[in-house]
Amino acid sequence: MAILSHPDELRAPDEEGEEPAEQDPSSTTTTLSVIFVLEEFDLFATHPRQTLLYNLFDIAQSRKAPIAVIGTTTRIDVVESLEKRVKSRFSHRTVHLKNPPTLKGFWEICKEGLGVDMDEVDSEINGSSDEDRRCFEAWNSHIEVVISYAPSNSEILTSGV
Repeated sequence: MAILSHPDELRAPDEEGEEPAEQDPSSTTTTLSVIFVLEEFDLFATHPRQTLLYNLFDIAQSRKAPIAVIGTTTRIDVVESLEKRVKSRFSHRTVHLKNPPTLKGFWEICKEGLGVDMDEVDSEINGSSDEDRRCFEAWNSHIEVVISYAPSNSEILTSGV
C-alpha cells in the first residue's frame, strides 16, 4: 500500500503530532501509477460482497493513489450487477469493442486505445511543451515494449493455454 499512497501520507508527523513534518522535497517518496486489469470482470461483479471492487474504485475515485481499474468481460449488462455502493464509485466509462478476429488484431486495438495520438497532441493541445511531448513519446514507447512481449497465437497454442 505504500507504493499506492500519496507522498504526503508517507511523511512522519512532526513533534506536536498535528501536521506532517516538512522535509526536503528531494527526499520525498513518490508514488507509482498502477493499472489493475480485471479479466472476467463479471465474476467480480457477481461476488456477494464486491469488497475488492469497492476498495479499488474508492481509491481511484478519492485520488489517494494514481490507479486505474480496467475490467474486461463479454457481458454487456455487467454494470447492473454492481452493488449500489460500488456502482456509485464506478466512473461509468465503458467501451464496447467488436471481438477482433485474431490475437494480433486484439493487440493492435490495445495499442490504439492506450497510446497517445501524437498528431492530435500537435494539433489540439495548445501550448504543449517539449517536456509534455517527450512524456507522451516515452509513454508510447513503453506501450510498444509491453505489446512486444504479448504472446502470439502460436505461443498460446504451444503452451496449452
